[in-house]
Amino acid sequence: MLDESSESEDPLDDYSLGRIFERAELPERSIQHYMRVLDSGIGGTARRRSLRQLAYQHKRRGEIEDALALWKKLVVEDGLEAVQACEELAMVHEHRDKDFRTALEFCDKALERLEEDYRLPFGFRDRY
Repeated sequence: MLDESSESEDPLDDYSLGRIFERAELPERSIQHYMRVLDSGIGGTARRRSLRQLAYQHKRRGEIEDALALWKKLVVEDGLEAVQACEELAMVHEHRDKDFRTALEFCDKALERLEEDYRLPFGFRDRY
């Protein structure tokens, strides 16, 4: 049986558990594991993906300000997650705030990231 009360030895285990609980539609438990990843101080893909998934969890729960804070952290990162964060921020500024100028700035930032080829997955540039 899984003992979730104790800290995992590997933050990647917590990331994996976060994904499992997210797919099982157990958001509180998935959030707990994503937070453990961030608290571990790990960098790279696991950190970026945990930030992204946490932001999506907050968005689903209607906690938009919490999601915004996480997307703003992601914008300055490398990789696909930064582009996705720019897209999410652009949508919030366009749809909720009606701040079209800021929305366009995030769209431009996403396009810059794609042009600069920030360690994106193979084939990602072809899709956008």
